[in-house]
Amino acid sequence: MSRQATKINISEEQRTALENGYRNGSTHSFRMRCLMVLGKADGLSNAAAGARAGQTYQRVMHWVKRFQSDGIAGLRNKPGNG
Repeated sequence: MSRQATKINISEEQRTALENGYRNGSTHSFRMRCLMVLGKADGLSNAAAGARAGQTYQRVMHWVKRFQSDGIAGLRNKPGNG
């Protein structure tokens, strides 16, 4: 039995912010987090979204949850975490 990728719903405003973050973010890690969330919004599986950003599917799940709870600000490093 194959599992279908779960697409997340984002607004146009969120998509624009994520695309801008991917293109112009100040750190590589932030840009890759934006890319992972965009991948999920485009309907990619966690594994495919992770592979595109050089991350594991677990990291994709983590950052999607952070995005859903805290918005794009949740994708930034928290103070004291590098």
